[in-house]
Amino acid sequence: MIGQENKGLETPRPGALGERLELAYQLAERQQSLLAVIALAYRSPALADWPKTRSRAFEAKLRGRLQQVLRTMDYVGEPLAGPQNCIPIIATLRELGELEPVIHRLRSALMTCDDELNDLQAGIGVAVYPFDSGPSESLLELASATAIESLGVARHRFRYANAELENRRATSSDLQEAIIHGLGRGEFEVLYQPVVEASTGLPVAVEALLHWRHPERGVLTPGNFLPFAQRYTWLMRELGEWVLAEVAEALPAFEGPFAAPLKISLNLGLAEILTGDFIVHLRRQLERHSGLDAGRLVFELPRDTLHAEDTRVGTVIEAGRELGVGWALDADFENLALNALAPLPLEWVKFDTRALHDPQDEERKHAAFHALGQLVCALGSRPVFTHVENEALRRVLGGDAQMLLQGYGIAAPMQPSVLQNWLRSRR
Repeated sequence: MIGQENKGLETPRPGALGERLELAYQLAERQQSLLAVIALAYRSPALADWPKTRSRAFEAKLRGRLQQVLRTMDYVGEPLAGPQNCIPIIATLRELGELEPVIHRLRSALMTCDDELNDLQAGIGVAVYPFDSGPSESLLELASATAIESLGVARHRFRYANAELENRRATSSDLQEAIIHGLGRGEFEVLYQPVVEASTGLPVAVEALLHWRHPERGVLTPGNFLPFAQRYTWLMRELGEWVLAEVAEALPAFEGPFAAPLKISLNLGLAEILTGDFIVHLRRQLERHSGLDAGRLVFELPRDTLHAEDTRVGTVIEAGRELGVGWALDADFENLALNALAPLPLEWVKFDTRALHDPQDEERKHAAFHALGQLVCALGSRPVFTHVENEALRRVLGGDAQMLLQGYGIAAPMQPSVLQNWLRSRR
């Protein structure tokens, strides 16, 4: 059990680790923030046969790799004394969700360090103040015991010492791991749905829509897994980076003799923006994929952006514009906050036509669409009406030169090769 003795590990004596741990503990108390004390225990049958110099060299390599992949504020300490190899890590957090990417990076570091030890196993134990109480050194003991208990259960297993946190984690970790493994196994694909001018039918953009070919549940559309993934910034970043790489590779399929190059619309979660490092990661991706023109990217903000009383949203939008990317908003018919919408430099404002489903008064519904379109145009943006699923609605909206349409009544999401043929037919 986690509450039992720590199986030979010693409480850290005063020094670099003990001092840092106590300082971080005091800081978390003062700022009412979270302190994660992480223990990474590892073992391999081959280690027993290695000379001490080689074992220490591997230990130094692993510690160096851990420090390299973690945040600059995270601290990787000297191995704890005792019969089991165990490396302590200290991380200060504003919220518990920030721990997910830290653990993900630890696992990534382990994957890159097991070239010498194919049978390397690790257990990662985490004690979190204030969920786990007691003096600072007791948090390390708790994390160490949890890490050692996790060894051998599953490769590079991660567990919370706190039972409540562990139960919470267990309910979502299977799906998180399925998504990450699905990326590696080629289960995901990006399909592209055209956005056309209402008056001419000519394409002006495509929206990149991530689909998951789940081995048991079949093809899953974004609505079946993205709401879950958006709760974890690190997971959305993994998916976002993968999607951008796919878009960069598929870009030649979007070329055509149109008035301007087609824009590519991509969806964002509000949490991705509020973490503060979205622009840093975007700039890195643009540098990595040299053929990806920032001026053709339009990032679609979720509808709750208008209700987020946070200056970081405006800062990210402005920084994105400096990079050359455009912005769109998934708007809400019922809660359209004009005072928040007006100052945003948006290329498009998107409305879901299903929100005004009123078969008893089609004429009134269509009048509402046109009124909204005119309002958006007055604010300097173009309205996009999505889920246009039938020819009748397409005809009603087709008279306005500023309106853009998207939906199965225009074209279904399609693979790049199919999209290329579709675009040729529009020449």
